[in-house]
Amino acid sequence: MLRYETFKSATCTCSGKLEDGVNQAVVAREFGVHRSTIGLLQSKFRETNTVADRPRAGRPRVTTLRQDRTTYTFNAPAKPP
Repeated sequence: MLRYETFKSATCTCSGKLEDGVNQAVVAREFGVHRSTIGLLQSKFRETNTVADRPRAGRPRVTTLRQDRTTYTFNAPAKPP
């Protein structure tokens, strides 16, 4: 199974294979994901001509992941001696 970051960078390759006429099931097997994932990626590419993430609803992040880790480190419960 591919990690999210790796799959995200490989989506262009995936959409290229689909454009060349390779079957969704074959591409899904190659990337180690479910066929429906490839189908959703293909439909997104048809609608927007890109495989970039669509805008999401909701409030944007206020803190970075690094700040979140620092906050957890300072507020984590103390380890017993």
